Amino acid sequence: MPLKESPEVLGNSYTIAKRRLLSLERKLDKDPNLKHRYHKFMREYLDLGHMTENNNTYVPNETNYFLPHHGVIRESSSSTKLRVVFEANVPSSSGKSLNDIQRVGPTVQDDLFSIILRFRQHKFVVTADIEKMYRAIWLNPVQRPLQQILFRFDANEPIKSYTLNTATYGTSSAPYLATKCLVSLAETTSDARVQEAIRHDFFVDDYLGGGDSVESVVEVSKGIIETLKSAQFNLRKWQSNNFEILKQISELQDASERAYGSCVYIRTIRNDGTAHVCLLTSKNKVAPIKPTTIPRLELCGALLGTRLCKKVLDSLTVKIDQCYYWSDSTIVLGWLNTATSRLERFVRNRVNEIQESTAGDTWSYVPSKQNPADLVSRGVKADLIMKAVHIELVSSLTKEAYLAALNRFMARRGRPQTIYSDHGSNFIGGFNELSDLFRNSLSDIPTILSHDEIDFKFIPPYSPHFGGIWEAAVKSVKHHLRRVLALAHLTYEEMITCLNQIEAILNSRPLTPLSSDPSDLSFLSPSHFLIGRPLTSVPYPQVSDCNVHRLDRFQRIEFLRQHFWKRYCAEYVTLLQQKTKWLTSTGHLQVGSLVLVKDKTQPPLMWLMGRIVQLHPGKDGVSRVADIETKRGIIQRAYNNICPLPLDC
Repeated sequence: MPLKESPEVLGNSYTIAKRRLLSLERKLDKDPNLKHRYHKFMREYLDLGHMTENNNTYVPNETNYFLPHHGVIRESSSSTKLRVVFEANVPSSSGKSLNDIQRVGPTVQDDLFSIILRFRQHKFVVTADIEKMYRAIWLNPVQRPLQQILFRFDANEPIKSYTLNTATYGTSSAPYLATKCLVSLAETTSDARVQEAIRHDFFVDDYLGGGDSVESVVEVSKGIIETLKSAQFNLRKWQSNNFEILKQISELQDASERAYGSCVYIRTIRNDGTAHVCLLTSKNKVAPIKPTTIPRLELCGALLGTRLCKKVLDSLTVKIDQCYYWSDSTIVLGWLNTATSRLERFVRNRVNEIQESTAGDTWSYVPSKQNPADLVSRGVKADLIMKAVHIELVSSLTKEAYLAALNRFMARRGRPQTIYSDHGSNFIGGFNELSDLFRNSLSDIPTILSHDEIDFKFIPPYSPHFGGIWEAAVKSVKHHLRRVLALAHLTYEEMITCLNQIEAILNSRPLTPLSSDPSDLSFLSPSHFLIGRPLTSVPYPQVSDCNVHRLDRFQRIEFLRQHFWKRYCAEYVTLLQQKTKWLTSTGHLQVGSLVLVKDKTQPPLMWLMGRIVQLHPGKDGVSRVADIETKRGIIQRAYNNICPLPLDC
């Protein structure tokens, strides 16, 4: 353990470690499942010899340090769901902690960006990680008293002290000790390929390597396994994949009022002469708070692209024939071809750096519609995720009625790029009609507009399950509409009003929280993607419980809306709730989570949202009741009356 100060400067750390242990025990008593995991982790730590029990009692004047500890839950981990972290940054009575007297050590491995870029250049790739890397490194016995902890497996037993014998997760020097030991192992093998892989293809305990043939990858992997095994490092979780070899780079930039960015594309030439292009990496930045012009942001995007491309070239080990730079700003291209002495300082400084970094390379113009870097600087609508609904009423199922409905849709929503549909005769007829219109328009409309033709995609005949995304939305409307309308007779105006109100209900459903602020109960809904804000409606008295025959025509429409709202709310909440048996906690509902609360008294478009402030676990450690903070105050509900939002499930 590299130290920059003598351990004698450390004061008493026993008292705070004991206080933290007692607090930890109270927390574990409230969660039997967490307590079981914690004790299992510590028992394994002890059984493997990574810590040993101290036989002697605590002596205040001895040079030692006691580390408080706590558990970190990682449900996504496939191996260790709970990891105990030891806090070496807690000050002792002298104000100094163990981390304060340690040296962090230099960086001895390549940065992650370079490793990933090299990883992507191989045809065949492999990944693995080292099992319990830190705990495979044994600490000098003289320094082990600086790594002591307090713990007991039974609250009725006296508190015991243990010494940690290995490099400890939470100490400042642990990352350096682990990576330095790994890099030093490379010198123990005579295979140059294995040496190169250990030195440059590991990021802490993760290995990302590869080669141009299966044989070479297998040979290097076996060499790494044998070399690391000599130091008790066990490689596990092996996975493999493959990529094409890289030859040529093309780079693009773009900016908007809120952000600017750059992306690097790879153009690969195969042996048969065909080319393949794929995205290698991209980067974006938020525009400065101080307002600035679009051309200046475009220039910042060009500079960002230049730096990103230089980083790519420094990281790759393959030969790059030529770099091409593209921008959709003619002003930026004009600045790059202007003598810097004629430019103002802000522009001059950035143009100088770009010209120096891209000397000998080509800068070209790319139209904004063809610039893939546009996706870096503007939001991309995920239609199949938000599942927004648009309902059109047609008078018949003919081709003409379909085209009229499509024209109404485009007039309000804009022209779609792609339309997915089944093989209905009206849809096929509409497709043929539009195709003829586009073909006949080529002589009258400029060629650039012909690229805006709508792309129709038809699912296989008699296979509605291929359209599951939109069929589910159709089912939500049809199922309740049949029951709400029943034998009601509506005029065209009443029917379209009713359908538009139903559309608003479907597009008001909550998808995910808008922020992680505990006091913020707002949520993202499909309406945010359509109009940029949540949908609201005019307040109207409750009429769903009235006798429908006593209502006038306008009130009947409101009656149908409220009736649909009640049915859809019940269905949506039920859809979000998990149906699996309560064997283990799903982990979906946690303190601070934004949840939807089932409430039959809420008016249309008014979803009752709340934040969980406290869970009430039962004797088995499973929580089935929660306290929820809503706009009405704190309420208590069972899990069957609350549910997580769909994108949080």
